[in-house]
Amino acid sequence: MAVLATVGRPGEASRKVTLLKQLTPEQRAHYDMKHGFRRVDRSQETRDAFEKLFPTFVPPTPRTGLHDGFGDRLLDELHAHRERLTEDDFAQLGPDVLAELRELLATVAGRI
Repeated sequence: MAVLATVGRPGEASRKVTLLKQLTPEQRAHYDMKHGFRRVDRSQETRDAFEKLFPTFVPPTPRTGLHDGFGDRLLDELHAHRERLTEDDFAQLGPDVLAELRELLATVAGRI
């Protein structure tokens, strides 16, 4: 969350982080941090899954405020702040994030 708060204009980034915290852990796990809700696969199956995960009763403010995501500089910011990131920072995103991150890193390490 600390790195997300540095992406973009300070006031806007802070507002987006506040809105992101309003999503459930499962919603955060499926939210596209980079592109937001803009890039949604338009197939019927994906739209149904999206509506199930982000139902219309989710307050419109998070859906609107997070529409554009955190932008293309997100990975650059993560890289710039890599020295101070801890497992706790990633654990804030959801209960399964650390396991998924470890699996991803093991896959990458296995291919190097």
